[in-house]
Amino acid sequence: MGMLRLCLTLHVRAELVHSFIRRMVWQELSPASASALLSTALSLVSLASLLLMCLIRKKRRMDGTYRPSAEERKQTRANCPEKPGLPLPLPKEERLI
Repeated sequence: MGMLRLCLTLHVRAELVHSFIRRMVWQELSPASASALLSTALSLVSLASLLLMCLIRKKRRMDGTYRPSAEERKQTRANCPEKPGLPLPLPKEERLI
């Protein structure tokens, strides 16, 4: 019961703050300045997301792993080379003359 009362109190306070900000800020701004503020905010968010994407791509490029054996295994599975049923015969033994 106490948590519910606390949640309702916080919700009411948030609504009061929101309505106060809406009345004070948006009534004072002209439509042109409101659109300028909105476009500036959107530009900042776009710039921040672009920088974040660049940092992530750079991090991935620098921290990649190189595993040639895994690539070779993929290629052999894809090509499916024929496996001989019998082992190859040993070469003749070399002898001195």
